[in-house]
Amino acid sequence: MKRMSTTTSLPRRHRGSRRKQHSYFFAFADTPSNLRASSTILLGNGPTGRAQSTSHIPGHGMLLWLMLQPLDVLVCLKLVVVNDPTLSFEDLEQGTGIASSSIHRAVVRARAAGLLTAERRVNRSALLEFVLHGVRYVYYVEEGGRTRGLPTAHGAPPLSNLITGGDDVPVWPDPLGSVRGYAIEPLHKEAPNAARRDQKLYELLALVDALRIGRARERKLAQEELSKRLKR
Repeated sequence: MKRMSTTTSLPRRHRGSRRKQHSYFFAFADTPSNLRASSTILLGNGPTGRAQSTSHIPGHGMLLWLMLQPLDVLVCLKLVVVNDPTLSFEDLEQGTGIASSSIHRAVVRARAAGLLTAERRVNRSALLEFVLHGVRYVYYVEEGGRTRGLPTAHGAPPLSNLITGGDDVPVWPDPLGSVRGYAIEPLHKEAPNAARRDQKLYELLALVDALRIGRARERKLAQEELSKRLKR
């Protein structure tokens, strides 16, 4: 389970404890059961000024479970590419290498966020809006050291056909990669594997990465390309 926190101090009765610097604590889990198992995690100060846990906020665990995750964006992009809402979860697993159970949970969250309809059709305008204006801040990334991997952002098509990036290109760290560059954490850990299975998905993920790490010109070109591809 991934956790994020701010550094606001807790009320006096919590000072000196291991969590004294974590007043606002948000949990991300794959299943509601994982959230129930962590129901004592502090979420913030309640109406009484006391720190609250998920066990004291009715329905809050399910709310957190439905928060949008990076995998959900990847699955939505894959559904854009296949353009077939009747495709089974098993078929999507074959096409991405991601477990069908994980894809199913991603679809549930994407529906809750308004990125998919009940019929599993992509709400392209909503997805485009989130990708263009939200992903860069919600799923931010920092450059790593030089490594071998799979090119992304302006180092991969289609931007690599428009921009001369030289030898120093961003890559997803991957022992099977043939290009050396500076490391960039992919949108999701399974992104490189899914990209190898689908060139069109690879290009969409690379464009999203250009928004996450690119400079002004690269972001502008990525916005134009994504707008064309997601509005079709």
